[in-house]
Formats: sequence, structure tokens, C-alpha cells
Amino acid sequence: MPSVVAPSAIVAPPAAVNRTLTGHTGRVLGVAFSPDGTMLASVSFDHTVRLWKVADGSPIMVLKGHTDRVDGVAFSPDGTILATASTDKTVRLWNVSDSAPLRTVTGHTDAVMTVAFSPDGQTLASGGYDQTVRLWQVVDGSAIRTMQGHSARVSGVAFAPDGQSLCSGAFDTTVRIWQPADGTTLRTLSGHTDKVSSVAVSMDSQTVVSGSFDKTARVWKASDGSPVKTLSGHTDWLMSVAITPDGKTVISGSKDRTVRLWPLNDGGTQRTLTGHTDYVHGVAVSPDGSLVASASADKTVRLWPIA
Repeated sequence: MPSVVAPSAIVAPPAAVNRTLTGHTGRVLGVAFSPDGTMLASVSFDHTVRLWKVADGSPIMVLKGHTDRVDGVAFSPDGTILATASTDKTVRLWNVSDSAPLRTVTGHTDAVMTVAFSPDGQTLASGGYDQTVRLWQVVDGSAIRTMQGHSARVSGVAFAPDGQSLCSGAFDTTVRIWQPADGTTLRTLSGHTDKVSSVAVSMDSQTVVSGSFDKTARVWKASDGSPVKTLSGHTDWLMSVAITPDGKTVISGSKDRTVRLWPLNDGGTQRTLTGHTDYVHGVAVSPDGSLVASASADKTVRLWPIA
């Protein structure tokens, strides 16, 4: 049986927020660090994408082009391209160096919620309301394949860093692990009792983490889909999950307005980061594991030192 980390876990004193980034005029729905850790991208209900300097929180650029809210964001592994997913049914690719639009990828028949690059940077995965996971060529935006199997909107996608699998989470309460090479489903992970909102894969490709509206995060063994831990303590929907680069800590953001840090080793101390005044829609961890970024419905992005 998987272990359960319960609400009674010891909670360390909250970390001081490093800085608060303001500028969005609507809910901030997602954040992503650049691979070198110097930039942060945020996406919002206000239809824009914003780039920030991590060192001082100063704005770099506002990217405009989407015609509806922007839900998902990801940097390419080499940091040169930014991908964004929108309710306007498109994925857009942007040149990071000058923020110029590269191309608009179309094919989804409803809102797109999530995007992720393959480890080699050549393939982009997306998922959305049309219940599909789609793969695209980054070089020209052409479709590679459409993967069907989920029975509700796809809310999260994440490639395993070894490139051998792709994970997706959906509102049908399941997580699927796919083989990108041919689009087959390798396994389906069941256990959540409400919509799955987010998925993440550890750097060693051995661990999958999923977050759900059932207020929990679940940790799974990637090789066979077996459950490892259930992380319980949030008091409302869990909206987003991430894993630190060392694979030792899960980060979660929730409708309960908090960010939580869950050590995966037994006996570790849980930490709760407070300060947001509305839903925490998205979380991300810096490449060196020293910072957490959180995106909130309070229209701000916060950066928290965790190391």
C-alpha cells in the first residue's frame, strides 16, 4: 500500500517571499523558468505572456497575440523558444531572444490547456478540452499525431527527461503514460477521486506526480504505475504540481491560496508558503532548485527561496 503524508505533518515556519511580480491585469494561470534560470515566463487570463528577470523581478517583455486566456507555458530545452497554450484553441511559439512570434500551431478543436517540449526540443506536446494529446514538429508546427484515450479535458502534459514516455493528466481523474514514438498508451494510473489538474515527472524519469481537485497529490512509480505516496493536507483543489531537480521534494499549489513543499523522504518536514490572496494556479521550480515561482488568481507571481 502507498504511504500517506497527512495534514498532521509538521509544518515549518513559512518562507519569506523573495519578491512579488505585478503587471498582469487578470488571473495568472501558469509560470515557467528558462533552462538557465535567468528568466521567468507567466501567462494570464489577460491574454498576455510576460517575461521577467529572475534576479530582480523586473519585466522584460509583454507578448501579445492570443485572443483569449493563456493557460500553459513552457521553454524549449535550449531556452530559445517559448510555447504557450490558449483557450483560443491555438499553441503559439515565440522567439525568446526578441519575443517575436515564430508560428501559430492549430489543430485542437477546443481550448488548449497545457504544453511541454520533448527533451531534444524537436517535439511539442499539447492537451486540451478536446480530450486529446497532440504532438507537433517544433521546426514547422506540423502535426505528428493525435493521441486519444482520455474521456475529459486534458489538463497537463509532461515528457519524461529520458524521452521515452509522455505523461498526461485529465479531468477524467486518470493519468496516462504514452509512448511518444507511436502514440500507444503504456499504462493508465487510477486512484484520484476527482479531476487531475497537473502532472510532473522527476529528472531521473522514475517518478510521476499528479495533482487533483480531490485535494491531494499522488506519487507514482513510472516503470509500472504503482502508487508510492499520497500527499494530503491542502484544504481545497490542488491546481499544480512540480518536482525539485534533485527529486526529493514535491511542490504543490492550491485553491486554498497556499504553496506546499512535500519531502518525499520519510520524516522530512512539510513547509507551507502563504501570502497569495486567491487561488494558486501554477507552480514551477528553478533549474538549480533554489526558488519556487507561483502564479495566482490574485494577479501576481511570487518567487520564494526554498534552498
